[in-house]
This record gives sequence, C-alpha cells and structure tokens, in this order.
Amino acid sequence: SFDSLVMTLGTSFVASATAVGQLCAMALAGIMLARLNVVDAAARKVLSQVAFKFAIPCLLFSNLINCQQHGKREQAGECPSLTALVTGAWPFFLLPVIWVSVGMVVGTV
Repeated sequence: SFDSLVMTLGTSFVASATAVGQLCAMALAGIMLARLNVVDAAARKVLSQVAFKFAIPCLLFSNLINCQQHGKREQAGECPSLTALVTGAWPFFLLPVIWVSVGMVVGTV
C-alpha cells in the first residue's frame, strides 16, 4: 500500500542521511589530521583511494541495510529480507541513472 511505501522510503532516507552524516564526520577528521600534518601527501593519496573505492561504499551499503538485532530480546526484531529492502529502496538505484542520463543529454546540447 501507499502508506507502507512511504514508510519504507522514509526509513531508507533516514538511513542514507545517517550514512552521509558519518561520511562528513570522517571527512572533517581527515581534514583535521591533514592540517595538523599527522599524515603526509602520499598517505593522504592512499587513504583517499581506500576511502572512495572501498570504505565509503561499504559504509553506505551497511547503513542502508541496517538491522537492529541487539538490545533486549523482546525489542529485537526480525531483519527484513534483502529482497524486501531492495524493493523498498528502488529509487536509490533508479534515480542516479536518471540524473546521469539527464546530465549527459543536457551536457551535449
């Protein structure tokens, strides 16, 4: 139903916003370390490659599929299946393709 779709999208949006907040916190920590000369230019380049090719995608994916199974037994719920998560998060897969396609069309005009 429409209400469950809105709830699923809202939950996915909150999870995405949390992941972006964590990314911003990590970026600020990196900026502070660079300004304090804790890491040199070569180390920054390696850390940047590791972050953009591995750590950030893992962080975003793990936050989107976050499943709360800790805490008291009566409060811990059953995790939704991957199919249910992907079905509810389809805009996160489709919208980037649409925006890139629109950008390519606009860029060639």
